[in-house]
Amino acid sequence: MSPVSERQQAILNFIHQFHAEHGFPPSVREIGVHFGIKSPNGVAYHLQVLEREGLLEREPRTSRSLRPHGSATQWKPCKVPVVGRVAAGGPNLAFEEIEREVYLDPDLFGNHEGSDSLFALRVTGDSMNGAGIFEGDIAVVRRQHTANLGDIVVAMVEGEATIKRYLPRNGQVVLQPENDRYSPIVVKGYHLEQLSILGKVIGLLRTRV
Repeated sequence: MSPVSERQQAILNFIHQFHAEHGFPPSVREIGVHFGIKSPNGVAYHLQVLEREGLLEREPRTSRSLRPHGSATQWKPCKVPVVGRVAAGGPNLAFEEIEREVYLDPDLFGNHEGSDSLFALRVTGDSMNGAGIFEGDIAVVRRQHTANLGDIVVAMVEGEATIKRYLPRNGQVVLQPENDRYSPIVVKGYHLEQLSILGKVIGLLRTRV
């Protein structure tokens, strides 16, 4: 799971884009103006998180000291659609509309297959809290129709989707929540024909700190 928030990812993307357009990184003030962050300390906090996670480097004793990790190579952002909402409390979703789009660093999520292989969903509910997936998070999903034991997946059950841990066993599939308040979804028998895997959750964007 990605350890940075959606705002921090957006700041990192801005630094990449600014550097590519101007040949040098933005200042703390320019970042604050772009994102409407009035306090330099507010910007500094997000930069410290990015630096701590190894996504950003600082050059000492320079006014424009920010340098995205690996910025010597060309960075190509990946545009990923956020399609509807997915319930993490019970299956409840029909993602028919693109809510918005986010620009991601494909290397951050280990994706090298292009943007068509990814989509994103906004999480509602708290059934996956134990896995660090909280309401309001944006789950980044790699499109695939198979999964391994223990993967966290977006699964479609009888026409509705949910995020759960995938546990096939004894001729049935258990979609396991990560919150003791919720019971697992057990799919077996002819109902297995109505179960499909939409993708594997490979990262998160957090909308709050």
